[in-house]
Parts: sequence; structure tokens; C-alpha cells
Amino acid sequence: MIVEIISGLGQLAFEAYDKYIEPSHNLDESVEEEIQERIAVARISVSLWSHCSLIDNEMSKEEDELTDLLIGSLFEDDSLFPAGFPDRDIISEELLRTFNNPFSMKTIINFAKENDELATNLYHQACMIIASDHSIKEEEKEFLEDLAVELEISRMDRRKIEKAYLSAVPN
Repeated sequence: MIVEIISGLGQLAFEAYDKYIEPSHNLDESVEEEIQERIAVARISVSLWSHCSLIDNEMSKEEDELTDLLIGSLFEDDSLFPAGFPDRDIISEELLRTFNNPFSMKTIINFAKENDELATNLYHQACMIIASDHSIKEEEKEFLEDLAVELEISRMDRRKIEKAYLSAVPN
């Protein structure tokens, strides 16, 4: 299951990027702008992953190992930084620094606030991370509840997402 979660997070981060780019962007957009936008979305995702991993204020060995795998998922073929993408090593280092010093939740929420699909995508990511250890603590439930409210996720979307990731996890 952990491999599916990791692969899924890389794909969700790419979808988040896809939703972040507004239709007004055209194909003449410079390569540098596209790289910066991809990095911005990746840093938002990685920051959210960090907050989800550290809800209980401690990082286990397993969570530390998972961090490397999660960031690595952003460099798979169907993700933000596929093979051939420039400066992958530099970007990877930056994302690891971001995980260790994440954006505030307010920054994450403000980034997604005006884009319902991006907000829903980030909620998917949070549920995947929290469900990855096969248990949900009370503070994790509260975190998800607060996140759903802040991101303005509809109750119907929230139930659908939670059912997909959290229904098999014992409380």
C-alpha cells in the first residue's frame, strides 16, 4: 500500500500543478516561469506533507524514510519533474529543505483558496499521508476537519475523499 500512496502523491502533486495553472496561460509561457510554477506547487504539497507527518510533533524513523520516498515521487514520469527536467538535484534539495521548514498552513490555504480543484487535491494529499500509517489519532482527525473547513471542501467531497483513504483505517 505504501508504494501506491507514494506514487499517488506524485501524481496528485502533478494534478495540483495542472489545476493551479490558469487557462489564461498560453503555450508561449517561458520555460523559467513553468519551472517556478511547478516548484511552487511542489513546495506547497511538500509543506502540507510535512504538517501531516508532524501532527503528533515527532518524526519517526519510518516517517523520515517516507519523506525521501515522497519527495522522490515528485520525480517520477507522471509527476511534476519527470526525467529530463532541468536541475532535478537542486529542486530535490530545495524540496527537502521545504519539508524540514514548511510553509505555514495559512500560506498553504491561501495558495489554494481561490481554486476549488486545487484545494480538493490538497485535501486528497493530506488524507493519503495521514492514512499511510494505518491509524488515525484524534489530533489527525481534528487537523483534517480544520483543513477541510479552511479549504472550503464541501461535505460531499470530503466524505468521498475520506471514504477512499480513511474508511479502512481503524480509529
